[in-house]
Amino acid sequence: MPVTERFRVRAADGAEYEVICVESEIDTSTLAEGRSSVPGLPHYRLADGSSSVNIIDKDTFKIVATGKRVHRIR
Repeated sequence: MPVTERFRVRAADGAEYEVICVESEIDTSTLAEGRSSVPGLPHYRLADGSSSVNIIDKDTFKIVATGKRVHRIR
């Protein structure tokens, strides 16, 4: 799964994390001529692989393993 986005986030306690977004490919080769795949749903996770990350809005996320809310660093 290719990484489609990479960014830093910060928690209220000052801890910073790197988040990546990956998108799976859905095979469509048996459906029609042309493209043989389409992008799937995005999945966010910590770059170190320790936890999935749920998106709350475009700049706010929740780390699943800890329940910690983090915000995108701009």
